[in-house]
Amino acid sequence: MKISELPEGDPAEILTDEETIAAYLAEAERDADPAVYQRALDTVARARAKNEKSDPATTSKAASAMDWRRRAGRKPLGQSR
Repeated sequence: MKISELPEGDPAEILTDEETIAAYLAEAERDADPAVYQRALDTVARARAKNEKSDPATTSKAASAMDWRRRAGRKPLGQSR
């Protein structure tokens, strides 16, 4: 499913597990516009925050590192853009 095919509403609502999040980010990374990937990262951060509130045991060190790299103006590891 492409990001443009997602139902209306907040995509963070359907990003409830790491498999779905990974697929969402992979699809966003395929877009030629880097802003799409940036918005996807922001959406994932919101989704993870919502998920943490419901289950604090889901905190991910990788997510924290990726968020730190983004806030520091660095590309996520493994990203070629």
